[in-house]
Amino acid sequence: MGAIALVLPEILGVGYEATDRALHGALPLWLLIALLGAKIAATSLSLGSGFVGGVFSPSLFTGAMTGGAFGLIAASVLPELSSSQGVYAIAGMGAVAGAVLGAPISTILIVFELTGSYEITIVVMVAVAVAAMITGQLGARSFFHLLLLRRGLDLVESREAGFLRETHVSDFMTRDFTSLAPDAGIAEVKRILSQDHDADIVVVGADGRLLGMVGFADIKDVAFEAGLDSLLNAKDLLRPGAETLVAEDVLATAEQKMEASNSDRLAVVADDESGRVIGIAHRDRALKAHSTALQIAWRETSGDRRKRPR
Repeated sequence: MGAIALVLPEILGVGYEATDRALHGALPLWLLIALLGAKIAATSLSLGSGFVGGVFSPSLFTGAMTGGAFGLIAASVLPELSSSQGVYAIAGMGAVAGAVLGAPISTILIVFELTGSYEITIVVMVAVAVAAMITGQLGARSFFHLLLLRRGLDLVESREAGFLRETHVSDFMTRDFTSLAPDAGIAEVKRILSQDHDADIVVVGADGRLLGMVGFADIKDVAFEAGLDSLLNAKDLLRPGAETLVAEDVLATAEQKMEASNSDRLAVVADDESGRVIGIAHRDRALKAHSTALQIAWRETSGDRRKRPR
């Protein structure tokens, strides 16, 4: 930063003097462009290295340099249609500050308070709106939104979506299931399901890896066929292409996989590499967890501070 300041000392501090000169059209085009790049580099170095510094003044500085440079180019190309360099500098300040700070309306009001001009405020309003639209379409976030996002707080998504992301499969899965070997006979499968039609049966290999699941719907076509008990086993009844979950998956992922596989229950594995089953995720439990998350969001939004439902 010191090396940059030896060449362009205007980048030091808040830069109000250089900004004021840009507003009055007292800076040449080459200096405006040079200060724009140098200020961005200096601010990035300062913030990225953990030094003292902010983004409000640098956003005004870079906006003024960008607008002033555009104003000089516009005046040279279309002199009869262009305005003064100061108007472009103010519009640039509003556009950059509104996008960086994430406060377009406040930026417009500040400009109106400082200038007292309806004409300039309208120009700034258009510039700020275009900047906000472009940053929104590109998926960019303001500087302060990015800081909160690094702390796990997303202000863009709804409160309900935030709670859905906080609910994991481990919060609603059940660990009550039965494991069978692939060569287990159909008689054993029927015995288990006769005791509980909703029993969760997982078929695992010798290495403990999940091969698939078997439910009442998988045996209904052969359950009453005579002579099949000795011909079929558990691996012949497996559901093809079943999805799996891990305990760290969020609720939204579980709902999406259940919808994609058209299944009411999915096996939860310790990790994709081992494939070892640790639980079963049911659609009804997922829906209950979804409903609980919505209740929590509604209570916090409405100011209800009662104990969160479980």
